[in-house]
Amino acid sequence: MTEDGHREEVDVGMEAACRDIEALGVRDYPEVFTGCLLHGDELHVYRTATGSTGLEDTIAQCFPHLRVRYVASQRSWSQLDAVLQEVLSEATQWQDAGIRIATVGHDITSGVITVSTPDVDRARRLLTERYGNAIRVESLMARPLPARPRHLREPPPAGS
Repeated sequence: MTEDGHREEVDVGMEAACRDIEALGVRDYPEVFTGCLLHGDELHVYRTATGSTGLEDTIAQCFPHLRVRYVASQRSWSQLDAVLQEVLSEATQWQDAGIRIATVGHDITSGVITVSTPDVDRARRLLTERYGNAIRVESLMARPLPARPRHLREPPPAGS
């Protein structure tokens, strides 16, 4: 998955490395690591701290063949997950307040938790009041649809 939410043809090994880095970061560096995304032929590793945290050294030792770019993030995985768990644990309370939460997830590129709901205006006001800038409320229809695979976008060659 690319940063803009679209699928692209990628090296399966790169996708596996991204998953492995994510598992490593969440397990061993949850206060620094935010997430990992494949971007072209390099991996973008989102993390909160700059300087020596051990994360960069560990990734370089475990994955010496990869092109890795480190990107600053507002919040770590553990910070985002704490907010996400809080939102989920309070979902019934929000439903009683007239806010139907459809999805909740991490947006590692922005360092926030996203909440999708059909009750955007009310939710934006109340959820932001409760969770501050750690949350972004979106309309259920706000997310772009993923790009169609090339073979579905382009007509078949003539004569096929």
